[in-house]
Amino acid sequence: MDTLRRKIFEIADVVGKVVHSTQSSMSLTGNTMLRERGQVTVGQLGDCRTKMLDMADQGEGVIGIVGQEFKGKLAGLAFDMAREIKV
Repeated sequence: MDTLRRKIFEIADVVGKVVHSTQSSMSLTGNTMLRERGQVTVGQLGDCRTKMLDMADQGEGVIGIVGQEFKGKLAGLAFDMAREIKV
């Protein structure tokens, strides 16, 4: 699980950089519609990042069927992040 936890933190770090960079770029544009739509997407992506970091703490030492459920939830969260980035 230590390797998984390390990967979670690596992913969260990249997502944090994407969120920060996007927020900075949006603050420079005069396009109000882009800013409004972007804020929703960036907010949802930030929420996914927070949930993933929370899961990293919860996943310490889980094995067996519980570990499989944990990995399934984590995969779903990763899919949500990918969907938000794609938008």
